[in-house]
Amino acid sequence: MIIDEAQDLTLVGIRFARALVDGKSTENLRADSILMLDDAAQRIYPGGFRPHWANLDFAGNSHTLTTNYRNTKSIFLAAREVRGETIVSKGANDDGVVEALSFEADEGLRPVLLVSKRQEAPVIREKIRELIDEHGFDPSEIGVLAMRNRHIAALLKYLRGKQVPCVNLKDLKSEPLGDGIRIGTFDRAKGMEFRAVIIPRLGESRFPIDTHDPERDHQSLSLSLSLPNADDHSPEEERQLNLDRLYVAMTRAKERLYLVADERPCAEIENAEGYLDEHPTH
Repeated sequence: MIIDEAQDLTLVGIRFARALVDGKSTENLRADSILMLDDAAQRIYPGGFRPHWANLDFAGNSHTLTTNYRNTKSIFLAAREVRGETIVSKGANDDGVVEALSFEADEGLRPVLLVSKRQEAPVIREKIRELIDEHGFDPSEIGVLAMRNRHIAALLKYLRGKQVPCVNLKDLKSEPLGDGIRIGTFDRAKGMEFRAVIIPRLGESRFPIDTHDPERDHQSLSLSLSLPNADDHSPEEERQLNLDRLYVAMTRAKERLYLVADERPCAEIENAEGYLDEHPTH
């Protein structure tokens, strides 16, 4: 069995996978019967496990991949600094270290922090126009990513109202995406890549935790109904989980990355200022 994105499995999930390979859960599996691929920094769901809880032993048979094939070094270092090197969630199957020792791409341009005192949508539109008209980007090479579905809906409505061609990443489930800017949530963009990525709503009152977010309240209720350890899902873990989601979004960018806030950025982004170029907008 080959399990990709294993960091997003629950303990129940990994036990089920193990049972499919060999139902005798009290005995060790034969060597090389399960291949697990994971990246601890890209966890987007609560939970976590340690392999030995499911009677899996990878001692002496695990490898760390150290070459980054997607991002420039500048984008990766900024994303790593924002995320931090901490354990993703209680009981996670990793030590929390995010590492890459070599890069196929060049050093590249540093990510840009756009701090605006006006609404973010016009800033996004201007950046899209610049990428297309001045730097020769195709609209399909640009991704605009946000945390929540309703934020995506608002961006689609605004950009389409300004005659900016754009498509919703969630439509990929039913049909191939057409031409246009790719708009979608952090979670939806996982596994994708774009030449340029724009990420709004990173002000300190909105991210990593927006306490006035009704969608967050709904997710918390769903979590409490579905996970046996939901009571252990603390605000600190929620904050880190959202930083992990942002790390996923930031590392979708191959060449250019823009972080947007209409107020003071959140603390984690401010702490990464040494890895960012800040461009105030008017």
